[in-house]
Amino acid sequence: MIDRKRMKQLDRAYRDRMKRFSKSRKYSEYPIKGKPVFDRTGTITEKQTTPSGGCVLCIRDGEDEISLLVWEKALFDAFQPGDTLRFSCGGEYLIHGTVLRSPKSAERKPANAETEQQTVTVTIRTRGGKCELTDEQIQGWYRDRIEALLDPDIGEHDISVAVKREAIAPYRFYGWETADITDERGLTPRDYYDLLKGIWCEETCAPRMRKDWSAANPTLGQCSITAFLLQDVYGGKVRGVPLPDGNYHCFNDVGGCVFDLTREQFGTETLVYTDCPEQSRAVHFAKDEKRERYALLKRKLLGALDSGRKV
Repeated sequence: MIDRKRMKQLDRAYRDRMKRFSKSRKYSEYPIKGKPVFDRTGTITEKQTTPSGGCVLCIRDGEDEISLLVWEKALFDAFQPGDTLRFSCGGEYLIHGTVLRSPKSAERKPANAETEQQTVTVTIRTRGGKCELTDEQIQGWYRDRIEALLDPDIGEHDISVAVKREAIAPYRFYGWETADITDERGLTPRDYYDLLKGIWCEETCAPRMRKDWSAANPTLGQCSITAFLLQDVYGGKVRGVPLPDGNYHCFNDVGGCVFDLTREQFGTETLVYTDCPEQSRAVHFAKDEKRERYALLKRKLLGALDSGRKV
């Protein structure tokens, strides 16, 4: 026998819970506008008919026993005990991947009954090459998959897929075009440059240059500790470009693969990377401050690698 009072209590409690659920939900199982959200899952344990001819499904959802009123006899007959049922408070039922609607829910109109154009913009950003897919291939791929998600009962769909292509500016360090060597993680000097851009800071900058260091010029005063850190990764030699003030600007030479991750601090100034003397780690790290800056940069880099920061 159906307890009508209990059914009303369950229905009221469920509607209240759905209101809270809708406000707190961070993502939608069906992100396309107009799709129902099926937030409950249960197993049909029994089918009952009320004295007035109502059709009721008894559903077990974990420890909860739920009575769900079905609006149409034909729809009620489609369900069988043991079926897994996913449902929402809006009158939609989902069994084995098929959406069934009650007459009440079928009468509902979309929020905007007029025809609206739905546009998806796909942006492809590439560096040092280009995406080989044509606009037509990309548009067709997205259009087919979006069409499969949209509810046919809402009406006809006009799906427009716009493809936008952007070329990412080339790297600003010397030798980026040929810096293809990899370490045991599969990372190239370009990948380490991407990581170090977010790690170089005023504390790792040479003390005499700190007053001029800024996030807009992150490689300033970072050359020697960066070059020796990359030597730890790839081996090879650290060489130095002689500077007018008697100092050397350090860069890496790994078996003929020459790259200078901190080149951009010199702007348009010309640097010559041929016939440059090898630099001694012992000489550079004889200064406590440089050894400490190197250790700080290394800790920050290892922390970024261990945390899985994307490059």
